[in-house]
Formats: sequence, structure tokens, C-alpha cells
Amino acid sequence: MNATRGTEKWECDFVLALRVRDVPGEAIGAALAEVQAHCADTGQTPAEVFGPPLAYAVSLALPENAPRRARTLGTTALTLLGVLGLWVLPPAAGAWLRGESYAVSHGSLVGAAVLAVVVAVVAAPMALGWLSRRPGLAFAGLVVGFLGAVLPSALWRSTAATMSPVWPAVVGALAVAGAAYGLIRTNAAALDDRLVDPVTRQAQAVPRWLDAMTRYYALGFPAVAILLTILAWRAPTR
Repeated sequence: MNATRGTEKWECDFVLALRVRDVPGEAIGAALAEVQAHCADTGQTPAEVFGPPLAYAVSLALPENAPRRARTLGTTALTLLGVLGLWVLPPAAGAWLRGESYAVSHGSLVGAAVLAVVVAVVAAPMALGWLSRRPGLAFAGLVVGFLGAVLPSALWRSTAATMSPVWPAVVGALAVAGAAYGLIRTNAAALDDRLVDPVTRQAQAVPRWLDAMTRYYALGFPAVAILLTILAWRAPTR
């Protein structure tokens, strides 16, 4: 049982290591099938034969999928766009609905910069693969990043600029909507690049719930934006 679990974990880490290098699904399926066939013939585990999955994935030097690499970078950029939109839209729209000016604090500018760095680092392909193998460290990093973004806004409230809330609200809304739309299209294209069995030529089946979640999780951006805008609108002003 332990050997089986160890083999499954090795295979998952191996596939992930190739995925974050933007190797096509067909090539990943062929490499995985070769590993499984060799282990079935020898009775050994992948770790015994091929060593650590990350090192073996690197040693294969499989060609990258240029369109997939572009989608990966696009996903990072769109996620960053959506997060920054969420940072701007609620307070600006809340001020607009209350008929007030939009005051930008020094702390919110610092928080936005910290948030941008955190999202860019976490969503980077290599960082994502590294953090996925260290969930505890990933969670701690997200908590620290979140606090680093929120605390400056809470503690440094001096006004850096005052402006009409219309354009910040419009730009924030466009950023949120554009990020959601772009991510849905990008994720749909990514799901088409599935692992392919080299013998049957069948693509890997994906559970329906996982397919839907992967395609449409980006709808959370506008949903959260609406919720935060309502809270900002109803929040008492100081």
C-alpha cells in the first residue's frame, strides 16, 4: 500500500514537473506510459529506477509547447489584472454610490504594490510547481503576503490623492471583467491539452466538476467585486 501511494505521488510530481515546463500533454502521456511500462516489467518503483521525479523530468529535456507557455504567462498577467481590479473597484464604486470623492491613501498604494508582487511570484510557473510540493510553506507565504497587502491600508491612512471616483471605478470594473473573460477563455484552451495515452490515443478523462471549476473559477472575480462594492458602499465613512 505504501509502495502504491509512493508510486502515485511520484507520478503526480513527475506530471506536475513537466506541466510547469509547458510540455505538451501528448508528450507527458508518452513519458508517463514509458515509466509505468518499465516499472511493470521490472517490479521496481519509479523512484528506484528514475530517481526524484523533478530531476528525471528535467533530464528528459522534452520540447516545450509555445502556445501553452504563452497561455501560462497570460494566466499570470490576467490574474494580476483581476486582483488589482478588486483592489481599486470596491472603494471607488462605494465612494461613487455615496456621492463622495475617491481618496487614495498612501497605505493602499503600498498594499497594491505588495499584492502585485505576491500574485506575480505565486502565479509564476516555476514558483507554482515549487509551492505545490510545499503546501504548508505556500499557505504561510499567502498569509504573509495578504497581511503585507492589507496592513499598510489599515495603518497608513493619510491621503495621497483625491479624485473623482468615476474613472477608477470604470477602470477597476473593466479590469475585473476583462480578467474573468480572459481567464475563462485561457482555461478552456488549457483543458484541451490533456495527457494522451500513446497506445489508445485517448485523452485523459477529467471529472465534470473539475472541468467546470477549472473553466469558470474566474467568475469569482466579479462575484467578489460585487460583494466588496456593496460592503464599501454601506460602510460608515470616517
